[in-house]
Amino acid sequence: MSRICALVVDDERLARQRIRDLLRGESDIDVEEAKDGVAAIERLRQERFDLAFLDVQMPEKDGFDVLRETDQERRPLVIFVTAFEQYAVRAFEARAIDYLLKPVEERRFREALQRAREELADESREDRLRLKLLLEQMQEKSETIDRFLVRKNQRIVLLPARQVQWMKAEGNYVRLQSRGGSYLTRATISALARSLDRKHFARVHRSIIVNLDSVREIAQLFHGEYEIVMKDDARLPLSRSYRDALLRGHRLG
Repeated sequence: MSRICALVVDDERLARQRIRDLLRGESDIDVEEAKDGVAAIERLRQERFDLAFLDVQMPEKDGFDVLRETDQERRPLVIFVTAFEQYAVRAFEARAIDYLLKPVEERRFREALQRAREELADESREDRLRLKLLLEQMQEKSETIDRFLVRKNQRIVLLPARQVQWMKAEGNYVRLQSRGGSYLTRATISALARSLDRKHFARVHRSIIVNLDSVREIAQLFHGEYEIVMKDDARLPLSRSYRDALLRGHRLG
């Protein structure tokens, strides 16, 4: 990557200026600004940025709102910047690559910037982008998802959907459990439910989809409750709201 396009998002002008000052000597970085979360969401929808220095606490839309309301394909790498240390855990749960406390120290800033450079220059990232494009092209020809892009042993590989035994929502990600291992993919259960082959997959809970070929049995528990017993011995809850549809002739919706 020859140049890095960075977006500095903060509702405090002096805070934005501090990041600009720290980036002044970086000749390969182009810097843009957004004065609050609302402006940041708009900029990210209109333009592509490689990196964002994102304040956590802002009026109307905070830093986490910005990420939630930005399409995942357009999200840049994120370094959170805030005066409040208690947000650190949430920042890393949001997959930020680093977290800087105000007032931003130059040493910590350089460390975070170096981490961002390494991530952006990572060949596996470039491979991921190329494979992502390939996957999108393949899925344009089909109404259903027939494979996933996942990381396996530091490589990015295509995982056939039929090899996934069950899927479970985990925050902004979905865990894919297959015979070959467990993987995380950035998606929502609802989006997958709309896109998977309904002949082979069924939604059994608001956060779980199963591959019907991998189901061993539907077990009845106490008080009219049921659970799905998978061939890999996993036991998954069967929600009442999906049970009737599954027993009648499954559907994902």
